[in-house]
Amino acid sequence: MDKLYRVFTWMISAASMLVPAVVLLTFLGAAWLLPVFFLGVLVCNWVLILKRDSVVEPRSASYGQSVLVWGSVLLELYAVFSWLSFKYGVLLYFCGVRSSYLLAPVAVLTAVLLIVFRPFSKHSRGLWLGIAGIISGLIITWFVVGFFQANFAWKGKHLPMGYVMRSTAQRRFFPENAYDFEIEGTSVFLNSEVKWSCKVSKKDFEAFCQRNGYRFVLNRTDADETLGRVPSRPWGSGKDWPRPWYYYDARQSNGGGLTMRYLVPEQKLFGVYGNR
Repeated sequence: MDKLYRVFTWMISAASMLVPAVVLLTFLGAAWLLPVFFLGVLVCNWVLILKRDSVVEPRSASYGQSVLVWGSVLLELYAVFSWLSFKYGVLLYFCGVRSSYLLAPVAVLTAVLLIVFRPFSKHSRGLWLGIAGIISGLIITWFVVGFFQANFAWKGKHLPMGYVMRSTAQRRFFPENAYDFEIEGTSVFLNSEVKWSCKVSKKDFEAFCQRNGYRFVLNRTDADETLGRVPSRPWGSGKDWPRPWYYYDARQSNGGGLTMRYLVPEQKLFGVYGNR
């Protein structure tokens, strides 16, 4: 456990130094110095803190320090996983279930069991390292979750359990009983965009329109240049789409809004949404 403690304190130290380094160099306009500055501060932190963080004699277990250290590491791992999930949507789900639903209980349970049955030994600077780790972990997690919010990427027969999109947005975009989803898009800070396609019967499509108050029009001829690309098919000339098809457009002055097209022969709905 002493080796694991040392690995964890290095992780905590790195996270604790990363936060002020990013803030300082951002305000100074010298972000390109971040790697050099970060490594320099980390070396100083090792000399002044980690190297002197010795086991308190006589050796005894410290449950308080163990909780702080494990809590710090779990926050860091959550922030890293959230960032990776935003960058690579494939990590978000496993066998149709949101990965965090599976990983989080395992990680927390493992930490609790080790804290109870294999707590870390009391260290001279363990308390301060744990407190610093909790604070920096919360800041990093807040930054990642707040500024890198969601990756909507998904392709499958049905939406996965725990799909990241809010339920209100799902009701606006996806009819009930829809299937064969292909979704792209992200939500970053205040900017959200998503493009999708899904299969849905004519009956469920009509119920979807009625529930949301959408007024689609049939074979609208001025629909050619209003949309970007969506999964599976580019929005091009109306001649490229098998008729009949229904069209809905609620664009905003800032270029955002919701646009959809439903192909009756294919029973397929395409959509594009952006808030700006």
